[in-house]
Amino acid sequence: MISTEKKYTSDDVTPKEKISLLTGDQVITAIQDEHFLTQWDELYQKCSWSTVFQNPNFVTHWYQIYRDEFEPIMVTYYKGQNLAGLLTMAISSQKEGTSKKNYRGKIIGAGHYEAEYQSWLSTPEENDEFIHQALTLINRDFPNCHIFFRYLIPEVPLGWIDTYPKWRKKTVMQAYKRPIMRMDDPEISKLFRKKEFRNKYNRLKRFGDLSFKKISDQEEFSQVLPILIEQFEFRQMAMFNKCQFTDSPEKLEFLMALFEQGLLHATILKVDDEIVASILGLMEKTGTTWVLSIPTLPFMVTIPLDLFTLFFLENYYPKTAKTYLTLLPVEMPTRNEWQQIMTMSLKCALQEANFLIKNNG
Repeated sequence: MISTEKKYTSDDVTPKEKISLLTGDQVITAIQDEHFLTQWDELYQKCSWSTVFQNPNFVTHWYQIYRDEFEPIMVTYYKGQNLAGLLTMAISSQKEGTSKKNYRGKIIGAGHYEAEYQSWLSTPEENDEFIHQALTLINRDFPNCHIFFRYLIPEVPLGWIDTYPKWRKKTVMQAYKRPIMRMDDPEISKLFRKKEFRNKYNRLKRFGDLSFKKISDQEEFSQVLPILIEQFEFRQMAMFNKCQFTDSPEKLEFLMALFEQGLLHATILKVDDEIVASILGLMEKTGTTWVLSIPTLPFMVTIPLDLFTLFFLENYYPKTAKTYLTLLPVEMPTRNEWQQIMTMSLKCALQEANFLIKNNG
């Protein structure tokens, strides 16, 4: 059995096995410890089901930037001197003085809506016992809160749900489909020779000189980001009557931080000197898989979605690398041209993403 302990200090002598629940300022203190961050990154690199949303640079910046809105929750598991399990969560900030026993609401994965895939880090050998004990600790200290994972990638091991009857009774899962495009598919090169795409490209060229650029400089990114936000907000208002950046000013600071850390990819398409479309996406582990989320494309309705995607493929992705482009489970496109790219030309592989709720009580 893993021993449990609530408080974290960087000077603690780690017993053979120790699992700890950290909250609030304890988490902020922990993420300022360079040794802890190094071990976190090592675990992130080793974990076969980790995504960029569990990257320490992603999570720590989100914790700090959204500190006033969310209280951090973290469970660490040490085996000897080594970090062997990590669960990063959060809960909406409560009134000052409120006991954790009286907290209400959902405990969500760190990153909230900024993190599409929310899970934990561990090893296959330690996973079942770690996540069982981690959720038990959270359930003990926050007995009136649901524990909510937005989406889980298919690789996340869920056998512990059946192993422990306690969680089998309290778990609700819903399966979703997510589109995945294989970038080294030989069919991609054929797309550029199709008559319908050449015709669309020629029509677009009549507007002016076309240029496609990857943004790699921090200063340049800070200059173009307000333009991208304005286009994004315009489309969001028209479609959903929402202004994400206006409603959450922290989002701008968070994007700047991600770009500075090398986690955010940005490309723009220009007609003459005007930006007409763009992609902002998070990048997965270097050397394995690139993951880009595309929540709203194109920003300008005059740019066909499939044509802009081809610009992106031709100008950014290496022609031989084993890379992927994933879209979010809830962003399944419906336009005919996009469906043609996704299903016919790129032989899109649809995989399950799991929507998991832990119901306490």
